[in-house]
Amino acid sequence: FLKPEKVAAEVEWHSAASLEEIQTSIETNKKPVIIDFYADWCAACKELDKFTYTEKEVAELSKSFTTIKLDFTKSDDKKEAIKEKYNVKGLPVVVFMTADGKELKEIRLTGFEEPEDFIKRMQKTLK
Repeated sequence: FLKPEKVAAEVEWHSAASLEEIQTSIETNKKPVIIDFYADWCAACKELDKFTYTEKEVAELSKSFTTIKLDFTKSDDKKEAIKEKYNVKGLPVVVFMTADGKELKEIRLTGFEEPEDFIKRMQKTLK
């Protein structure tokens, strides 16, 4: 008896290399925003990619957002400016913002989170 395969789903991320690119993306899309700060050396970042962002409901709901993934595997001055602006001390950090670019600080995520709880954060952002 064969089980149906899990439908492959994934959050479609956009990259940004500077504060200007992030701001342009927010202003152009006029949707709530999720910014994922990650690095290749970050174990919890990889868990978010593997388990949370591939969950079907997370991927579906993410279409209502501007989704930006920032790679901090190697740092430079522009990336440091981004970390400073968003007060990022360690990784991973996932920032949720309203459509006008205001961060909802009370639902900022630092660390791995199961899809069910991540969906709750997404829903709070959409209210």
